[in-house]
Amino acid sequence: MKFLSIIITATLFFGSTLFTNAADSSEVKIFPEDITYNPDIPRPADIIGQPLGHLVARHDLLLSYMRTVAEKSDRVMVETIAKTHEGRDILMLTISSPDNLARIDEIKKA
Repeated sequence: MKFLSIIITATLFFGSTLFTNAADSSEVKIFPEDITYNPDIPRPADIIGQPLGHLVARHDLLLSYMRTVAEKSDRVMVETIAKTHEGRDILMLTISSPDNLARIDEIKKA
């Protein structure tokens, strides 16, 4: 479970250079246009100030984005699991259905 969460986190944030924004043609457009995304969840550029992949994103801004997504989505849970050698938080995001997140301790035990 922890390994899966780490893979999902890495995919979400290293692969997030693929986020699309119709107003900004400089971003790679990979997501289907016939899907409605939750408008309450901001795109990375809304928090970081630039599309991901254009410049190196600061660690604090990436953490801010992950925490914002967790606050706004009932499908994401965020935990601080460690610190870097520089004292920066290392986060683990668990992404699942709201029902599974509600019983996450039971799932971890199983």
